[in-house]
Amino acid sequence: MSHNILYGNTLSRNTKRGPLMADIELIIQQTIENWENEVRRGVIVLIVLASLVDEDLHGMALIDKITQKTGKAKILRVPLGTIYPLLRRFNENGMIETYKNPDDGRKTMYRLNKYGKIFFKNARDLWLRYSAATNAFIDSIDEEKLR
Repeated sequence: MSHNILYGNTLSRNTKRGPLMADIELIIQQTIENWENEVRRGVIVLIVLASLVDEDLHGMALIDKITQKTGKAKILRVPLGTIYPLLRRFNENGMIETYKNPDDGRKTMYRLNKYGKIFFKNARDLWLRYSAATNAFIDSIDEEKLR
């Protein structure tokens, strides 16, 4: 058996000809999906925190703001099942504060505090450095060599 270096996926082997092409294609697809999920988790953290820099929001308003700013891009969609656990974790880690909406007394509002702003600024700067370096490297690759 051969293992995928990134995610431990296993290829079956045809003993005479090596891995089966269908197996390789499946492993590539699974590896891309796993990698995308990892990248997406980091991006969602940045997007949620960025959404709270300018204003306090409740959960649905946060999702609406993200949807509006990203142009409904499917790749950046943040489901309710993701947003609330993430907000709870931010609260437990001291990056946001919560309070009840004074207009209705029911909705929980989320406010980025000074520690959340410090974290966001550092995470954003890190993201910008990594993405700029990665883009410069990837953009330098000759497209012809990928055919």
